[in-house]
Amino acid sequence: MRDQPPCCDRPLQEPDQYCSPETALSLAKAGYQRAAALTNFGTHIVGLGATCALASEPPKRGNHRAYVAAHSSSGARLLSIKLAKGSRSRWGEEQLVGQLLVEVRG
Repeated sequence: MRDQPPCCDRPLQEPDQYCSPETALSLAKAGYQRAAALTNFGTHIVGLGATCALASEPPKRGNHRAYVAAHSSSGARLLSIKLAKGSRSRWGEEQLVGQLLVEVRG
C-alpha cells in the first residue's frame, strides 16, 4: 500500500489493475464521499474518477484505453474508450479522455 494522501481518512487499497472500470468507479465514489464530507447537506455534488493507459515513451505493449466514472446521489455512470495505437499523440488521447470526463458528468 502507498503512503496515504493527507486528505483521506480511510486507507486506500491497491487495485488489482490500475486501468480498469472498477478502479474508475472506486475513484469516483471516493471523490463523492470526500465532497459529501466537505459540503453542506443538500448540495449537489459529483465525484469523478478516471484511469487511463495512453500513448507513452517507451510505447506500451497493451491497448490504449480509458475508463471514466461519475458517482452522485442518483448512482454511478461509467464510460470507456479503446484507442487505436499510433493514430493520435499523447495530447490527442488526453483530449479525448477530457471530453469523456465532461460527458460522464451528465
